[in-house]
Amino acid sequence: MFQKILFILITYNHAFLFLISKPMNEEENIDDGLKMTDDSREQSMVDSQQSIEEPLTTYNLQPTTQMEVHHHPHVEKKSFKEYLLEGLMIFLAVSMGFIAENIREHIVEKRQVKEYMIQLVENLKYDTTRMNRNNTLNLKYCDYIDSFRHEILEAKKGNINTYKLYHYSRSYSWTSVAFNTSAITQLKNSGALRLIENKKLVENLDDYYQRRISSVNLQKIDEEENNTRNQLLSEFFSLEYFEEDLKDRGVWDGKGVFSNRISLDSSIHYQIYKTQPEDFRKLYNSIYQYEFHLTRYIKFTLWTKQMAEELITDIEKEYHLENE
Repeated sequence: MFQKILFILITYNHAFLFLISKPMNEEENIDDGLKMTDDSREQSMVDSQQSIEEPLTTYNLQPTTQMEVHHHPHVEKKSFKEYLLEGLMIFLAVSMGFIAENIREHIVEKRQVKEYMIQLVENLKYDTTRMNRNNTLNLKYCDYIDSFRHEILEAKKGNINTYKLYHYSRSYSWTSVAFNTSAITQLKNSGALRLIENKKLVENLDDYYQRRISSVNLQKIDEEENNTRNQLLSEFFSLEYFEEDLKDRGVWDGKGVFSNRISLDSSIHYQIYKTQPEDFRKLYNSIYQYEFHLTRYIKFTLWTKQMAEELITDIEKEYHLENE
């Protein structure tokens, strides 16, 4: 700033000296010459000498290098309202950022839950298909067991039909459902179960997977009990009559079920190794227990299938999956 002021003063000084040093016309010189005294002439000579020396002195004061000087700008003091407004704007900006992030997370979570629900419906449809198929087979096996029990009672009375006894002893079986729990396992492990807003749906899912499926599995024939029954059957019947059945290996029906053919000749009298009424009574009790467990298994399977079908309907309605 000082340099600028000095530069302006020097500039005006030069202009003034230029004007006063300009030669005057002849008339002005004559008039002035008459009026000037000896003292004024001497003063004029002194002023002229100073006018010659001053520019030299002034230029000598001019710095050879311009130095840049930084000045702090004058800042107005803000009022309390201005500080309050700035703080409010910052708060609103941060809040809007949080809101936008929450909205984005909510959209992602909804998409994730819907994907889990699609898988869950597929699992439930698989379960219902397996339960329908197993129930069909198990009901058929129950019919065979009914016939077997009837022949055992007749044999207990002395009316022993060895062909029918052998035939029905190998005709019945048992099929159990293998439930698909992959989707519900992923749903729980990922923590996405909490994202299901319909609490009634959550309760029904818990009822199906924790209560109903567990109840079905509890009705399965105990392995030890099954071995005891097979041991008892071997005391009455000889498996050598079914030698041809091992060569058949079963017939695949294309639907995931093997249907065994029993190669027995009704004209042949097959040997029964125990024929006492008490022995037949024990055999009857064992077969009755088997059918009782199988019947309960079918009932619990139907009960579970009902819940699976309700869940499929509720999930498809809740997440609009009817057309997917």
